[in-house]
Amino acid sequence: MRRFYLHKRGRMFYAELVTAAGVKLNARSTGKSTRDEALLVVAEWLKDGLPVVKQSGCLAGILSAIKRPSWKGMTPLLLWQRSGQKGGMEVQGGRRGPL
Repeated sequence: MRRFYLHKRGRMFYAELVTAAGVKLNARSTGKSTRDEALLVVAEWLKDGLPVVKQSGCLAGILSAIKRPSWKGMTPLLLWQRSGQKGGMEVQGGRRGPL
C-alpha cells in the first residue's frame, strides 16, 4: 500500500498521506513547485509528522472563546468583542463593511 499520493495543482505539488488504516488524509500543499523538492517535504512529514497549523486573527479569538466553559449564552458578537480584536462593522447603504 502507498504511504502517500503526490499531485500537482496549478504550480504547486500537494500530498495526500495515507494512515496505517489505509485512510487518505486531505491534500496538503508542500509549498514546492518541483517534484523533487515536494518529495523531500513529504519525506520530512513521514519522518517527523505533519506540521501544526497556527490559527491567527479573529477566528482564533472566537474559537478560543468558544472552547472556554463560560461561553454559554453569549452571542457571536459578544465572543468577538471579548476576543480583543480591533475594528468594527458599520452599515453603509444597506451593506456591511469594515470601519
